[in-house]
Amino acid sequence: MNIDISKKVVVITGAAKGIGSVLAKRFAQEGAKLSLFDIDLKKQKATANSISKLGLKEPLTIKCDVSMEKQVKNAIDKTQCDT
Repeated sequence: MNIDISKKVVVITGAAKGIGSVLAKRFAQEGAKLSLFDIDLKKQKATANSISKLGLKEPLTIKCDVSMEKQVKNAIDKTQCDT
């Protein structure tokens, strides 16, 4: 099944490394706008930079501990405002 995500915003948690980083790159290649959440902002920015080096739009990066409800709400609010 093919789904066009080119006009969608995708939020990825754990985006600094591993599966989250790989998913971020794949969704970026498909044209989605990305908002990356992770507690490790330095590694998360490295993921974002690697995406922009591919000639793709650099994602929004937000430091967020998803176990903290207020941080998640703030990150979602920022995503809605900035994408």
